[in-house]
Amino acid sequence: MKSFIFQILFLFLFSICLLAQNNQGNFRSAIDSTEDGFISNWQESTNLSDKLTIIVEYDFPTEFGFYLGQSRLEYKSIMLFAGVDVRYDNGNWITLLSGVGGSTGEFIPPWNTLGTHTMDIRYWDLAGHLHFINNIVYVIPPRDKIYYDGLGNWVSGWTGTTPEIDRPVIIIEGFDPQNLTWPDYYYGKAANWLNRIRGLDADVLIFNFNEGGADLVANAHIIQGFARYIESITEGSEKIILAGLSMGGPIGRYALAEAEAQGIPLYVSHFLSIDSPQQDAIIPRDFLDYIKDNDGGTPHPELSSVAAKQMLRYDPYDPYSPGNNSMHKIFYNVLNNLNGDGYPHNCINIGVSFAPNITNPNLGEWLEVEIELVANKHFYLWEENECLVPGSYLPLSATRSSGSVWYGYNVHWNLVRKKNPTYIPYVSALDIVNGESKFDITLNSSAIHYHDEFPDDLVDLVSNAIGLLEDSYNNVTFRNVIDNIQEDDANGLLKVTDYSGTQTQVSSGGTVSVSTNNDNIVETLDRYRLNFSGSGINYQQKDWNKELSEYKVKHTFKGWHNDIQKAYFSELDKVTVKNSLEGTSLSTGNIDFKDPWYKIGENQPNTF
Repeated sequence: MKSFIFQILFLFLFSICLLAQNNQGNFRSAIDSTEDGFISNWQESTNLSDKLTIIVEYDFPTEFGFYLGQSRLEYKSIMLFAGVDVRYDNGNWITLLSGVGGSTGEFIPPWNTLGTHTMDIRYWDLAGHLHFINNIVYVIPPRDKIYYDGLGNWVSGWTGTTPEIDRPVIIIEGFDPQNLTWPDYYYGKAANWLNRIRGLDADVLIFNFNEGGADLVANAHIIQGFARYIESITEGSEKIILAGLSMGGPIGRYALAEAEAQGIPLYVSHFLSIDSPQQDAIIPRDFLDYIKDNDGGTPHPELSSVAAKQMLRYDPYDPYSPGNNSMHKIFYNVLNNLNGDGYPHNCINIGVSFAPNITNPNLGEWLEVEIELVANKHFYLWEENECLVPGSYLPLSATRSSGSVWYGYNVHWNLVRKKNPTYIPYVSALDIVNGESKFDITLNSSAIHYHDEFPDDLVDLVSNAIGLLEDSYNNVTFRNVIDNIQEDDANGLLKVTDYSGTQTQVSSGGTVSVSTNNDNIVETLDRYRLNFSGSGINYQQKDWNKELSEYKVKHTFKGWHNDIQKAYFSELDKVTVKNSLEGTSLSTGNIDFKDPWYKIGENQPNTF
């Protein structure tokens, strides 16, 4: 009995399918990049056509993308068709194949509008049985760029308001171990956001891995190579915005943090982590165990992939899971220690959750597995279940499956999704540790969404956070403080110069509205506190915000970073310095002092 349960389980959760998406284009070579230690031989294709071939005996995604004016489709059967019809958007049936054959031949759906459409296929097998395939198709704008590295990794690109790559946004795909989801699908799922930023002159570049279930570190190295290639072909000086969808988040974070730690940072201004497992992803454990217990001795290809073992809090195919020696714990321990804190420091880091911080309300039965000849299997979410924590929902497509398996005769099966378990926890998407996020900026939707849908209320918030919308402002408080435990106020004035050149003087503790996306400058107007408050103690400003590298009088900042900027003053020690003639008690000559607080060669406004 387990043998046909295995055949069924092999087909669902992360659907297995046999599709081919072909682009036999002519490729134009580009400069190799070897800065990051390996050759990245990226090329640009001159053929933008696309063909999707679906073999019906295998399960396949019910949702996929379609490039308007570029895509072609073909359905094939290993066992031969006795006839095939198609209909679009619930219209009339149209014959694709009227007799026996193994293929419908290439055909192009008649859509001429962008957006979500439906396409239904009905076909007869040689035994006369009728089968239906119901697809959701995202009709998207035609791409105008394709890049390929000769190793199976490729990128579809859509330029913004100009034909050149001059404002690149690289989007790293999510978990895809069987290489079944492509850039057209991701564009369709996030069209509300991607159409918006293209209108703001962003060039959208969606990355597809050859092995989307491989070691996250290996794929991070591939991203490093592509980012350096895009830097080399970008017109102008605009930096890259690097975004990661789901699994793409920890991959992008690793790529950036490692490159910085090695002293060869990527040319990136913003890192955007989109509902990504920065700590972990979760799926109900009893459901995962059920899959493994009924796998017929053949490991489930998605759950047994390296990437799944690294991201899932619990993976039954890792014998050490969920312990400290699991691949999950080992990967995140390495990631969290990269570059000091696991994050890049040369760019703005933005974390996004597709859910607010509210408990998942879906208590009770969430899934029923219906299989002929076998008692139905029920899965529940009880109180205190880890999959009821705040976070985005497991996509419906993960359990949208039905069909039949030959076991002497057709055994029919069906999955019935009743409720929604949490998939990417809120604290994981925003990487919250001890109540504090590791991101510079955090954003979340106002309601709980599925992990594979881009919430409308995040479109402008995310676009603004990555600097594509018109500038926004934030109120920032400025203080002169004594560097002691109490951080006593050092009083005095500060001068704030915003990016437009407008200057404002403010007393310590005052607030000024400043740009969030552009550079502002603050400086304290008196860097000494002599005999401070009659204490007999002298103080001098030493740095900004306790960052030793920020020791100059003027400090550059953006308003998003935090809502307070502090100039710290430390106590001056008295020392006696003299020139002595060796072997005598005589002193002679002059000593020239320069304040070490300033870089050598820079002007000093007053003497020490």
